[in-house]
Amino acid sequence: MRHFFKMILSVFVLFSNSFSSQPDEFCGMQGTTTPSSQLGGRYKPASGTFKVLVIYAQFTDDNTDISNPNWVKGQAPTYMNGTVDETWSANPTSGSMTHFFNDMSINTYKVIGKEVSIIMPQTMQWYYNNNLRTMYAMNKIAIQTADAQVNYAEFDNWRYDSAYSHSNVADGNIDMIFVVWRNKNTSLGLWSGIGALDDWASNNPFTVEGGTKTIQTGYQGFNEPGSGVTIINGYYGSWWVYRGMQHELAHWFFGANEHHSPSGTWALLEGWGTPSGCANAFERYKLGWINFYTIDPASYSTPTTVNITLPDFITTGIAYRIKVPGGGTNEYFILENHQRISQFDVPDNNTSVSGVFVLHQTADIGSAVYVNSAEGKFNWSVPYQLPSIYPPYNPANLPVFQKGTSNRTAGYHRRQAIPWSLSGVPQTPHVIHYQLINGVVVKAGENGNPTVFTGTGKDQFDLTNNSVFTPASNPSADPYNNATKIGFEVTGISNGVYTLNIHIKNPEAASPAKPMDLAFTTNNQVTLSWTNNNESDRAYWEVWRKYFRSSFDQQDWTLIGTSTTPSFTDPDFQLNSIGDLYTVYYKIRTKDTQGYYSTFSDIISTSAYRVFQKGGDEITKRGEIPQEFSINQNYPNPFNPSTRISYSIPEVATVKITIFDRLGREVSTLINREHKPGYYSVDFDANGLSSGVYFYKVDAGRFSTVKKMILMK
Repeated sequence: MRHFFKMILSVFVLFSNSFSSQPDEFCGMQGTTTPSSQLGGRYKPASGTFKVLVIYAQFTDDNTDISNPNWVKGQAPTYMNGTVDETWSANPTSGSMTHFFNDMSINTYKVIGKEVSIIMPQTMQWYYNNNLRTMYAMNKIAIQTADAQVNYAEFDNWRYDSAYSHSNVADGNIDMIFVVWRNKNTSLGLWSGIGALDDWASNNPFTVEGGTKTIQTGYQGFNEPGSGVTIINGYYGSWWVYRGMQHELAHWFFGANEHHSPSGTWALLEGWGTPSGCANAFERYKLGWINFYTIDPASYSTPTTVNITLPDFITTGIAYRIKVPGGGTNEYFILENHQRISQFDVPDNNTSVSGVFVLHQTADIGSAVYVNSAEGKFNWSVPYQLPSIYPPYNPANLPVFQKGTSNRTAGYHRRQAIPWSLSGVPQTPHVIHYQLINGVVVKAGENGNPTVFTGTGKDQFDLTNNSVFTPASNPSADPYNNATKIGFEVTGISNGVYTLNIHIKNPEAASPAKPMDLAFTTNNQVTLSWTNNNESDRAYWEVWRKYFRSSFDQQDWTLIGTSTTPSFTDPDFQLNSIGDLYTVYYKIRTKDTQGYYSTFSDIISTSAYRVFQKGGDEITKRGEIPQEFSINQNYPNPFNPSTRISYSIPEVATVKITIFDRLGREVSTLINREHKPGYYSVDFDANGLSSGVYFYKVDAGRFSTVKKMILMK
C-alpha cells in the first residue's frame, strides 16, 4: 500500500496528519474488493506452511542516516536474521514473522523463509539517469540480483485456484517476496510501500531461475497470483519492517484499502492511527484461525442470564460475539480479553492496561469493525483551529476538540474520527490531535501526552474502570433503542480469566451503570452534579470524598452522604473562605434496589477551604459517619505553641485524650466526654511547657492508641 510506512510512523512520532486532502497515503491499493463470509486467505493461503523470501536491498549512493544502527550503509540490517525462521517451531525467534503468525493463528499458519542482503549493481542516480526509476524496474533488478544467492524454486509451493481456494502444489509462480529497501530518495519520485512489486494496477511478469520460475508483479484483485510486496525505509528498524510485511501480506488475505480497520482499532490490516497490528477477532475468524462463541438474543424466548468465562484472547483464540438487537445482518458486539501475554497483543499503545475490550462490528468488512471504548461517548465541539504540528501535510489547520457531556448512543469516543463543522459546513472527521482541557490545548504525542486515538487507558471493561455494558451505560448496549435489551457485566477475574454475566432481555439484572459527567457547579459551595442515567431500579447515589493538606492533615476515601437526585453539596468545604486550603477529591457510585453497586465514577478534584463547627471543647466536622476508629498525627508537628489532633469515632463512645511528658507524667486532659459518631478535632495549647517530646493517648471505648509529638520553641 502506497506510503504505508510514512503513515505508520506517524502513529508513533506523529509527523503526519491523519486525514488529508491528498490521495490516501496509507497504502497504494487500487480499486475495491467485495467482502465475503468465506474463511481463509482470499488471494494467498492463511493456513499450512507458507515460505517467503525477504530481500534487503540498498544503493551505494544512499546517503541517508548512513550510520543508523538498525541498518548501517553497506551492511545488512542488524535485524535481518531475525526476520523469519528458516524452519518452523512452536518456539520461534522472538519478534519474528514466524513468531507473529504463530501467535495470531495459534500455530495454524506457519510462516518460514529466508533473508538475503544485496547491493544494487548501479547507483540510484544511474538508474534515474537511465529512466529506470520505477518501482517495477528497481524491484525486478533487485530480485534478479538476488538470483545468485537464492534457489527460487523453494518459494513456489502454492497454486491459486480461485478466491479463498489454494492448492499446496507448485505452479511456476513465486508465492511471496518482500523487497525491503534501506531508503528511497523522494526527490527521484521512486516509490512507496505497497502490496505489490509494480507501481500501478498492472502486472508485468518476469522470470528467474533460468526462465523456470515467474515473478508476478501486480496487486491482489488485479492479478491474483501476485508474487510480492515492497517495503521502504528499512533503516527505521525491525518494528517498521515487520509491521509492514504483516500489513501488506494481510492485503493478500483480505483485499484492497476498504478493508483497513478504522482509526483506533487494532487490526492485522490496520488503518491509520491504530494501536498495533494485532489481529482482531473478526480478522482471525475470517482467516479461519478461531471460531466465535455467538449469542443471538433472538434465540431466547425468556429473560436469561448466561455466565461465561473469557480467557486471554490472543493465546486461546476465545472470543464472544453478541448479535446487536435492531442492527444489521452482520452486526455484533465482539468481546476480547486482552491480557497482554503475547508481545504482539497491544490494544492500547499508550498504557499497559488489560481487560475486556469490546468491538462493534456493523458490517461484514474490516473497515466496519471499531473499538467501543469503555470510557464512553461524548458530544464534541470545535471552538477553533490551530496550525498543524505535522507540516507539510494537509490540511494546514487541525480542529481543536473540546469534550462536552456524555451521549451514550450518538456521541463519539476519543479513539475514533469525530465529525465536526467549520462555519456550519461539515468537515472530514478527524481523530483528536488537539484537545482543549481546562482552557489548555493538549497536543497528542507531545510532552508525554498520549495519542488518545490509539489508547486512553480507560477503554477496557474490568472490575474498576467500567464493569457494566447495558442500555443505561455509556457506551450503550442499545444503539437502536430496540425492544429487545441486552447487556453484560464483568463479575470477576482469576489468573487473567474474566467471568461475565451476559444478560439477554433482562439487562436490569446487572449492577447499575457507571455514573458519568461528574462535575462541579459554579458557586461558593462545593456542589457536585452528574448525569441521571434513568435506571428504573436505582435507589440512590453515594458521594465519596478524600482530602489532603499535608501528610499530617489528610483523609482517605470516606462516604460523606447520599442523594436521590443527581446533585450534592458538601457542607464541609467552600471555594471562597478563610483558613486552611485543601485539595479535595470526589467520586460517586450508584446503588440499586437489589443492593448492587456500580463502579465508581471518574474522580474530580478542586481546591477548597475546610469549614468547621464549634462543639464544646472540640471542633466537630459535620456531615459524615466514619467507618472505623482512627487518630491522625497531630498537625503541625513539631509545633509551637499549639497543634491540632484529629480523630474519628464510628459509634457512641466516651473519648478521653490525655497528654503526657516523656517521663510519663500527665500534663493535661483535653477531652473526657461522650461522643456521637463523627469526625472531631481538638487543639492543644502548650504555652507554659518546655520544649521536648510529649505523648497523647486516645481512649474511646475498645479503642486505644498513643502517638508522639514534639514541642519546639
